[in-house]
Amino acid sequence: MKEYLMVQLGYHLSAFILLFTKQIRKDFLEMFLHHFITLFLLGLAYLMNYWPISLMILFVNDVSDAFVSYTRVFVDTIYSKIALVFYVFLMFSWVYMRLIVFPFELLRVSCYQNPKIDEIYGIGILGSMAHALVALNIYWFILLVNMGLRFLRTKETMDTQIDLRHKKTS
Repeated sequence: MKEYLMVQLGYHLSAFILLFTKQIRKDFLEMFLHHFITLFLLGLAYLMNYWPISLMILFVNDVSDAFVSYTRVFVDTIYSKIALVFYVFLMFSWVYMRLIVFPFELLRVSCYQNPKIDEIYGIGILGSMAHALVALNIYWFILLVNMGLRFLRTKETMDTQIDLRHKKTS
């Protein structure tokens, strides 16, 4: 468990640092918030020994992250049908894992129905940050739906946050 938590902490720390070393993208603010909140949550959960729920939340997010990556591999290529297949898997995993399991199961158990809630110092901060991640997940879901609707209208695949086809080369 500790290794998985450390790998996640390292990944999010490197992604957070990379935000400031690359060209500013359209999704800078969202990614800044996401990585900052995640780093804060992971660090605080580690220090508080609040690992089990933290690991479950990480896993739930990792499932849909895999499909995000697979979709991004193909979205700016000629393989639009493969991108569409991964997009469908992405949407199912996103809705189930990030919009149902995360808020209605994991947060419910860890923040609302935890019998030792009064004994856990910092749980209010952890809960607030976790709820902010839920809000970001809802925001990103709306962006993903809009990308899907754009594809249905135009039959053209495009990641509206990172469009590689229109990137200027120096």
